[in-house]
Amino acid sequence: MAKIKIIIIPILAFVIIVIYLLTIYPKWLFPSVSFTIYSITIILGACVFLIGTGISLSNFIMRDSIIKMKEHIVVRAIMERRYFDLWFIFPVTMIFEELLFRLFLFELLYSYFDLITTIYIGTIIFSLFHLHTLSFKDINITLAFVILSIFLGVVLNFFFYFFGLIFCIFIHWLCVFIIFLNIENKIK
Repeated sequence: MAKIKIIIIPILAFVIIVIYLLTIYPKWLFPSVSFTIYSITIILGACVFLIGTGISLSNFIMRDSIIKMKEHIVVRAIMERRYFDLWFIFPVTMIFEELLFRLFLFELLYSYFDLITTIYIGTIIFSLFHLHTLSFKDINITLAFVILSIFLGVVLNFFFYFFGLIFCIFIHWLCVFIIFLNIENKIK
């Protein structure tokens, strides 16, 4: 039951924040996209790919280093059941990352470059932002985060362009949260 609460409450917080965002910046939130079986399949496939990649990275690359991940703020919040961090701080962090990297940076880069170049440059900057994992002093953790950030950056940039900001925020939050739940389960 506690695991269900851990997942449902952040989703509710996410929905409230999204409703607020809808009133602030509607241009990139929901571009005119028709949701077909094809687009839904792409969204679900990308989620499965990202979650699978994250779990694989935590199983293989971080296998010997996983115990160090208990110091990560999200993993620690899950372990200690700090619901404010999980329900508010973590989703807000995802929202601000997406606002910074998709809404601001993507828009800026796209005004100078074509779509593919924008996605590549944005992904590189997004991945460099996640080098904060060097603080774990473990190359395996840093390598896993950078690899996942590269995949996540490419997918989120494409999703931003085709599906809008809301999907980026939700997919970023969902994939990363499930990966951190998996890491927390391995530490226990």
